[in-house]
Amino acid sequence: MFETPVAWAMLLPIFLNVVPEWKCSDSSNASLTYNSSFTSNISFLLSINDKSCSESGLLCPEASFTKEIQTIVSEWSLVCDRKWIPGTITTIQMCGLLVGALVMGQLADIFGRRRLLYLAYSLLLAVSLGSAFANSWQLFAVFRFFIGALVGSVMVVNFVLPLEFVTPSWRTFCGCVGFWAVGLMTLAVWGYFITNWRYLVIGTSVSGVFMLFSWWFVPESPRWLLSKGRYDEAEAILKTVARYNKVDLPDFSTLRKVSEVCTKTLN
Repeated sequence: MFETPVAWAMLLPIFLNVVPEWKCSDSSNASLTYNSSFTSNISFLLSINDKSCSESGLLCPEASFTKEIQTIVSEWSLVCDRKWIPGTITTIQMCGLLVGALVMGQLADIFGRRRLLYLAYSLLLAVSLGSAFANSWQLFAVFRFFIGALVGSVMVVNFVLPLEFVTPSWRTFCGCVGFWAVGLMTLAVWGYFITNWRYLVIGTSVSGVFMLFSWWFVPESPRWLLSKGRYDEAEAILKTVARYNKVDLPDFSTLRKVSEVCTKTLN
């Protein structure tokens, strides 16, 4: 379930980077040149009408954007000689994703899955919400870097934790079936009804708070607990799982002995 709000945070640039329709007043002949890419086809996501820029490529004087949709492009006039900025911000976000995934994988092995999963997710909601109040594209880029890092952190642990509760025959199924697609589809609904980028970020961030209540229902990984020698905690969790599934828990003492031998061998 974490994948749905995480997908919102990750894929928001699809809407935030849209180039709205805009016009430029040409002082030489008082004519108007419109960027009609927003209403034409899918190319509005990537391109603008460079004829609306001056010969030097700089933003034409008195450029104005439609009020029908407000994005970071219209917020900070990221067209003409500044049209590279939205794509660069997305690249910065992806760099953060790489850093977060690499770092969190190591930290989760040391401090546990559950605790770091909820810590990273809580920080993701806070940072994402904070990005809605950025007053410059530079500050917004910094926010997106940390959003990417936290998305990478959450996704790594969110993928591993459920797999450590199932047998090998179920791992492929559990690894493939997730709620990322649900997040992608529902983000389209968010983007359709909320056309102001700040409100869109706020809405998706605040709506993700509901997942924090799952803290009381998601246990720590028993495999990780066994690897750390915390056998009593692991046994208690496995007993709860067995009771919920109405099956008998096998003799835990055997599992404990095997785990002790493996731990000593690895150390």
